[in-house]
Amino acid sequence: MRFLAAIMLVLWAPIATAYEETLKIPGSPELRVALGPRTAAETFGYVHSEFVLRIQLVSAFEFEALKFHPPTVENAKVVRILTPRTKAVSTYAGSGFIFETAYAIFPDRAGELVIPALVAEGVIEPKPGEPAPFRSETLEQRIEIRDIPPEFQGDWWFVTPRIQFEETWSKQPEEAQVGDILRREVTLTAYGVAAERLPDLELRGSNGVVVSDHGGDRNTLLSTDGLIGKVTRSWDIRVADPRVGIIGPVAIEHWHPSYHRSIRVEAPARRLEPAPLDRKADAEALLSEMAEDRQVGLAMGLALLVLILSPFAALLVALIWAALPTAADRKMKVTLAGAETPAAAWRAVEEWANASAYMLKNETNGYRNLSKALFAEEAESPDQQAICRELIAYSKHQRIDKCVVKTMRWVDFLLGKRARLDS
Repeated sequence: MRFLAAIMLVLWAPIATAYEETLKIPGSPELRVALGPRTAAETFGYVHSEFVLRIQLVSAFEFEALKFHPPTVENAKVVRILTPRTKAVSTYAGSGFIFETAYAIFPDRAGELVIPALVAEGVIEPKPGEPAPFRSETLEQRIEIRDIPPEFQGDWWFVTPRIQFEETWSKQPEEAQVGDILRREVTLTAYGVAAERLPDLELRGSNGVVVSDHGGDRNTLLSTDGLIGKVTRSWDIRVADPRVGIIGPVAIEHWHPSYHRSIRVEAPARRLEPAPLDRKADAEALLSEMAEDRQVGLAMGLALLVLILSPFAALLVALIWAALPTAADRKMKVTLAGAETPAAAWRAVEEWANASAYMLKNETNGYRNLSKALFAEEAESPDQQAICRELIAYSKHQRIDKCVVKTMRWVDFLLGKRARLDS
């Protein structure tokens, strides 16, 4: 047990010492900077690689006034990743106040990166009513920046210590069938890189499928550890071949700043073995679809037939109606049957003509015979039933002729006279 305690004491001692040094509160304000990554700061870095400059102004007393000059770095892009803030701290090593901020610095060219000396000025009040001005300054730092090494094997240069791929599928390739469309979305996350510095993602090396791009987006996140770039891309992948196929990988090359070498990362390729089709189910579905199409076609055919036959049916009804005896025809038939003299028969025919709106002339033999019997002294008495039948037939033909004439007028109105004559 004592042996274990001794080991724990040995292991904890350096950690506790470092922790105490980190949290030590000085008597007068002290400006501290830390530049990372430490390996690059102590040796060399690469063009477009990220350096994180952390700045702290530590004081045992609250800042009554404070002025800090942000760093201006030539031939580099500087991005503030931590908004300046002042906070109170209290630890076993003491209590005080810390002003802190942080910047990400990206050198634009090879050569030497110069981090200038930083200055913080202000006023503290160690004792009430006794303000004390202060000024704290850091040393200038110089770092060697190297150009793109010839060993780099990628198409697009960028530097990151950590990178990862994530992907989602609308349907797993193992479950795909011929004709399915799979949506593949791949997200690349790179630490220490802005999104605009990342390459476009490409899906290559596929066979047995048809790939179409579905677009994507990119954005940059800020964290206290630096920039985080994200690129997302989507593809629609249609399974076009029943044989075994391949959905290609999404791969990129990047340079690792600590390992000093090119590293390839990828969302791996996926193998496609399209599931055999359920032919019985497909046949049933096809038959069902054909039956539905047949029902729809039959209904549309019947509707079209009704539409075409409706005018002919209306004409047939009109002709049948015109051929039926009218009320005036039936009345004349009854009156003529009871007429005892030619004069009575004549009156019955006149009433029928007036009711039917006919201008009677010598169109029928019966009418002429009735006229002779009425006005000639030696004429024989006519057959009144024959006269009735003849006049009713005459009336029927007149109504049918009128019906046909009206029908032809409608045809001329709808189609035009020229269409009818051409037919």
